[in-house]
Amino acid sequence: YLDPPYNSGFGIESVRLISRYELLNEDGRIILEVSKREKNSVNRFLDEEVVFLLKQYKYGETYLYHFCMNEDY
Repeated sequence: YLDPPYNSGFGIESVRLISRYELLNEDGRIILEVSKREKNSVNRFLDEEVVFLLKQYKYGETYLYHFCMNEDY
């Protein structure tokens, strides 16, 4: 679970590094919490990286993203 300071970009960078260095188990998940302002950054990130979005939740001004590394999850 990643809950970085809002609007810092640390969450997306953390997921990028986890993906790049294959630090997550094949059946593991990453849950990222971001602010509404970072939503577009997450969407751009998904176009660039090899992670797969499982679920997305919105709670007021907060978004939770569930990622995995295996598209067959």
